[in-house]
Amino acid sequence: MRVFKCSILLSAVLGIFLSPQPARGQALKNPNYTNGVQTAGKPIYPYTHAFLVSLNDSIQYPCGFNGTPTDQLGYAFFALITGGVVDATCYQQPFAITYDTFSPYSKPILIWLPDVAITVNANVTIGSNFMLCYGPGSSIAAGAGYTLTNNAQACLGASATAPGAPRYSIQVNNPLGTFAGGDFQNVPGTNLLNSAGGLTTQVIIAGGQDGAETGIIGPLILRGGHQTATTAIGYSGSSGGGVAVEGGDQASASGSSQAGSIELYPGEAPNGGEQGVAIFGQIYKQGTGSVTQWAAECQSLTATMTVSDCGATPGHFVGVADVHTGSIVEVHTPPSVTPFSASAAVTLGHTVCLGAASPLITDSGTVLPCTAGITVGVVVAVTGEWTFADGASSTITTVLPLVNLYKTHAEGPGDLQNFPQNITITVTSGSQGGNSCSTPATATLTGLTTSGTFSNLSVGYTSNPSALTGWGASGGMVFQAWPSAANTVSWVVCNQTATSISYDAITFSLAAK
Repeated sequence: MRVFKCSILLSAVLGIFLSPQPARGQALKNPNYTNGVQTAGKPIYPYTHAFLVSLNDSIQYPCGFNGTPTDQLGYAFFALITGGVVDATCYQQPFAITYDTFSPYSKPILIWLPDVAITVNANVTIGSNFMLCYGPGSSIAAGAGYTLTNNAQACLGASATAPGAPRYSIQVNNPLGTFAGGDFQNVPGTNLLNSAGGLTTQVIIAGGQDGAETGIIGPLILRGGHQTATTAIGYSGSSGGGVAVEGGDQASASGSSQAGSIELYPGEAPNGGEQGVAIFGQIYKQGTGSVTQWAAECQSLTATMTVSDCGATPGHFVGVADVHTGSIVEVHTPPSVTPFSASAAVTLGHTVCLGAASPLITDSGTVLPCTAGITVGVVVAVTGEWTFADGASSTITTVLPLVNLYKTHAEGPGDLQNFPQNITITVTSGSQGGNSCSTPATATLTGLTTSGTFSNLSVGYTSNPSALTGWGASGGMVFQAWPSAANTVSWVVCNQTATSISYDAITFSLAAK
């Protein structure tokens, strides 16, 4: 039930409770209040007997629905369409449950119990889909001659024998005001949920509860509302709900003041476990090609936000494919730390390259930028089992390393990646007649163009030519090169003197710019 703990608190707090429909947001509600506003002079929780009587409410049944407390709880359970929270803290005196109102429901429900004793005067089963949150005076027990089967979970470690005050007293649209000492409060007339503790109180929204557990402690998902309409008619221009995360504004004119910052970082494992990873995802459509998990994905040149596996030696890529469902692809983008499939074993700490083996990566063989292809990142793990925020996990190996991405595109020779590539051309020793040139030869220089960017060739020596016949102090020979086609360089050697020269072998380095 670890998932239940997380999903109930999260969906109830961030999804259901911010809805303007009080039947879902606050299942037990006082009918004397329709706008949730606590007016001046009205006390907050704990509500006194005098205050409740002043509202002409029954002291025994103050929670709004007709009937007995058992009826009222049943109505509340029914009102929660897919599950959520029932706030029963408005009960001020002990009461009895007179029939089994729990068993008909299998949806997950969290109940904030009142600070009074509840007696079960019927054979009742409270299933494990219920979570009971106890206050300081809460208790629930079977009456004489009856059986209470209570498999419900205790909220935050509390129990009937060792009750503890609820840690998250979330009271949205509470008709009688905000609970004193609660962590959150609803600002009347708004959808704002903030701290009940004051201007400087830090608020933490957690997924699963803190504690010792052999499995995965419940993750936290923060999302906007889904648009569920599947037809186009009547929904043109509609959109799913977005999520904006922002720091607080600073209106002060003081030069030493500052607006609020944002930090996103994963969890830490200081005692020897694996560290959490930060993943940044983007959703794309699948193109005409295949999509392979943990392979490099390239943007289509004809379709918007559409990707497929990259071909050999790409000029760019958008990221690494993770989940592929139907026509939708989730891509991990820089600066994510993500699994990335390699064509052969890679080494921890080395840079990895996306080149001829694309959509798979290769080891550069060093900690330096790649000399061919795109330097996509550095290997940060080659062993271990990593679980990601969506609950999926991956076994990391030397051919499925964990890579810290930091680049998705190739750059020019000013970048140490040297794309287009540097190449060398070796001229073997020979003789060249006076005032003549050799027959043109060709070599491949990937990225070379015939005009514009990367059409200008830079030529240099790979070593000191001074002592080489024909090229150094006793020179006369020259090397000439030009782009004759895309990715192709043509070259000749020429003798600029009137007499024949027998020249030594020499190697030249060429780069496009």
